Amino acid sequence: MKTMFVILALAAMPAFSQRPTQPGRARSDLESAAGIGNSIITHIADGGGWKTSIVLVNLSQSKAAAFKVNLFGDDGNPQQFSFESIGRGSAVTGTLAVGGSIVIKTAGTSSAVTQGWGQLDFLGTTDSVGGYAVFSNGNGNEAAVPFESTIGESPVLPFDNTNGLGMGVALANSDFTAMTISATFRDGNGSVIGTSQFTMQPNTHTSFVLTDKWSFTAGKQGTVSFDCSDQFGSNASGLAVLGLRFTPAGAFTSVAAFTKWTLD
Repeated sequence: MKTMFVILALAAMPAFSQRPTQPGRARSDLESAAGIGNSIITHIADGGGWKTSIVLVNLSQSKAAAFKVNLFGDDGNPQQFSFESIGRGSAVTGTLAVGGSIVIKTAGTSSAVTQGWGQLDFLGTTDSVGGYAVFSNGNGNEAAVPFESTIGESPVLPFDNTNGLGMGVALANSDFTAMTISATFRDGNGSVIGTSQFTMQPNTHTSFVLTDKWSFTAGKQGTVSFDCSDQFGSNASGLAVLGLRFTPAGAFTSVAAFTKWTLD
């Protein structure tokens, strides 16, 4: 079963630490992969039977839109990928016509997997550009992931490890400072089944099979919430979270984490 898992590496550039509020209004918002901030391509995998397609769309109906996609490796340094009709590079640039779109595909010719992440450069990309990424493997399975544009405090990821299902998880600290992460696991009834605390350095990420890192989640369905604090002990935003749910047959789909914003 574990050989079917290709765990996504996930990373993100710094997002806004606060979300705009409406004067005099207090609310809690639940979000997933939509909102404000820099657009993040949470994972790019190429080779070893895997390919990634990056779809960019100019949402403007009146102006052309420039774009620049910066590509990074697991260590946060620029990472070169091989793309169809483009070649190798650690950045992809271009211009989209009014209402136009483009699909940028990795070549997928290498026997080894190269993985990393990308960001729409906010200096080189018009603000009307949106998009998503699609991960596919040689078995014909694929999963689409919208660009992540807001990363807030305490993301919550649902998981289901029952009936032969499995969850692969990727985490990235998109902040400039180290982050202490307290993970709390609850079953479907809301009862705590386990906790864990760990530290991630700036712009780093980790990926794993959920049951390999936290064996008490085996055979369980529930959620894990990640409460983050910076080096000064203050609440921190910037932890990017992505899940991949696998079936016993090896099919998979992406699972986005939810972010709960509590605003005064």
